[in-house]
Amino acid sequence: MNPELKKILVDKNITLEELSKILDIKVETLKRYFCKSGTIPYKVQKKLIEIGIIEEKDKHSKKNDKMYDVIATLFAENEKLKNEIQKLETLKSLLSDKPKKYNDILRINSFKSDFDTTTKIIPLMWKLSDEVSKIFSELEILLEINSIQENIKIKRGLYKVGDNLIAIGDKLKLYGENTKIENDIIDAEVK
Repeated sequence: MNPELKKILVDKNITLEELSKILDIKVETLKRYFCKSGTIPYKVQKKLIEIGIIEEKDKHSKKNDKMYDVIATLFAENEKLKNEIQKLETLKSLLSDKPKKYNDILRINSFKSDFDTTTKIIPLMWKLSDEVSKIFSELEILLEINSIQENIKIKRGLYKVGDNLIAIGDKLKLYGENTKIENDIIDAEVK
């Protein structure tokens, strides 16, 4: 018999036949539920809770709820720490003893800002630049290996990608020109 049910029946001093009468379920059905499956079916659990034979929450589920809260708190704290570590690793790589290049100096100076959004934008900006450069160098090698006839077949795709990259570059440049963006913001507020 199911150990949970056996414990409940012993604690409440109820026989299987009495439980069968209370739940209005045949004894054979109860035996089949509890002996073969090893778990108490949901409908039977619900009836047992309604009658008051078992409680909805026992000590184990309360412990599980507490453990869940602790784990959720730790996960949230872990995410914050991951973001801080990423910022520190970026700064560490930038502040290393390597000779400073112009781009490195720009990265260092941009992190000196007090704004949280700026510290999120800068790593994304450099990641975009690095990823585009890496993917383009890989694509360039493959295009050089490919025959001219094959490259002509994919001409439309190459033009489309080139146009998309130019559009992205133009949009990024607009953010550096504050007059255009400020005018757009003012126009949007007026409308």
